[in-house]
Amino acid sequence: MIKSQGVSPVAINIERNPSPLKDLLSVFRLWLFFVSNRFDVISVSTPKASLLGVIAARLSGQKNVVYMIRGRAYENLSGVKRKCYELLDGLICSLSRKVHSISFELANEYVESGLCSEEKMVVLGQGSSNGVDLKRFSMSRYSGEDVREIKSIVGLEEGFVFLYSGRLRRDKGVNELVSAFLSLQKKVSSNVYLLLVGEYESFDLLEDETLIAIEECSSIVRLSWSNYVEDYFAIADVFVFPSYREGFGNVAIEASAMNIPVIAYDVVGCRESVKNDVTGILCNPYSVDELHDAMLRLYEDRELRNRLGDSGRERVLESFSSEVVWDNLIEFYTKNSK
Repeated sequence: MIKSQGVSPVAINIERNPSPLKDLLSVFRLWLFFVSNRFDVISVSTPKASLLGVIAARLSGQKNVVYMIRGRAYENLSGVKRKCYELLDGLICSLSRKVHSISFELANEYVESGLCSEEKMVVLGQGSSNGVDLKRFSMSRYSGEDVREIKSIVGLEEGFVFLYSGRLRRDKGVNELVSAFLSLQKKVSSNVYLLLVGEYESFDLLEDETLIAIEECSSIVRLSWSNYVEDYFAIADVFVFPSYREGFGNVAIEASAMNIPVIAYDVVGCRESVKNDVTGILCNPYSVDELHDAMLRLYEDRELRNRLGDSGRERVLESFSSEVVWDNLIEFYTKNSK
């Protein structure tokens, strides 16, 4: 799609995990690219790519760098390890001309902790990095027959579906989600399912008992990541998003766009993508019991599900459509390219 619009992408590999030699090589390749090509604005995002990118940009003499903060990987760390991450984050902010946070709370924390000056920090509109394609994420696209067909393909019988979509790792709250679901399943008589859409990661691993439950429980269905995640939203009754940390939580507003109530932990980022008792329910972080109670409450109360789902769609229409977010981005980059 990018190529069809006249853009010529260039791929420069960056190792995800720390690797001094490979990181130096990546900085050199980025520097060489920046020396050979001059830009009005260089936008960097994600922690490691931002660090290497802003260093290479400044070494090439290009100062107009915008750092987009999508979240903090060290949100739940403490001590020396957290301090090291904060020092690197502060370095990226100091070398950037502008810092764009995708949520207000995240922006405030950067400013209050001294990682970024208030003059550099900006939040566009109501937040979010990309907004939601309201034509794609809309229940109006799906008939009752479509929903039944997708359920059949997935292997679900008629019943109530809790959905989780994202990486399957500890800090996404998957251990707590599976535990809460198993407890809920014992209390209800009708068919109830947990649909997990995502891939396991090689670090921050799930507990062994969680992995066994996912593999052995017939009411838990795991699917690989899909580019058509909206099809799974279409068959869900409730979206559960118990992440320990988020920059904003775009997947939550995608669920809201499809009139699905969202359950999330009351943490940075999720507090802005999910409005408690308006578009969903926020629970105390790490609490299996509160997660279970929220799931049971929405399972039993159709009227509440409908109210939260409808309010969620209205909120996304008002503040988080992709067109609104893109217009804000275009205006921001145009203004800061001078």
